[in-house]
Amino acid sequence: MVSTQIISVTADMLRWTFRWIGNAGCGYKVGLNEFQQNWQRPFQDAFSGKVCIDEARVTEGEWCSAFGRQEAVHSGDFMGIPATHKKIEIRYMDFWKVVDGKIVDNWVMVDFPAILQQLGVDPFGGHGWEKLDSQSAPIQNGEES
Repeated sequence: MVSTQIISVTADMLRWTFRWIGNAGCGYKVGLNEFQQNWQRPFQDAFSGKVCIDEARVTEGEWCSAFGRQEAVHSGDFMGIPATHKKIEIRYMDFWKVVDGKIVDNWVMVDFPAILQQLGVDPFGGHGWEKLDSQSAPIQNGEES
């Protein structure tokens, strides 16, 4: 369930007609209600115990951005996968356009393929380009490997 605290803070930050523009699987939401009902609520139902770690935030003019990760437990249905109770990492990038102190657009990339892989699903059916790499990614869950 979305907490009223999160909803209140979000309402203070967003223009009521803002656009939330996500990558495949995330969708496109228009307005606060659609964002809360069709993004926040399912995301919070699927993942609990979230800790958000912004690696960097950058601001230039009317644009702000951040990238980082959330560490969470898969405690509810996600993309048809029932709860596994695995602790996972959810990587993201956010780009916000701010006008008169309110977010009017939020471009979002959430690494759904990496989430699926952590839950035991290969979204690329064995055809991911990682197999071409000479080394594994040096950072997993925020730690050098």
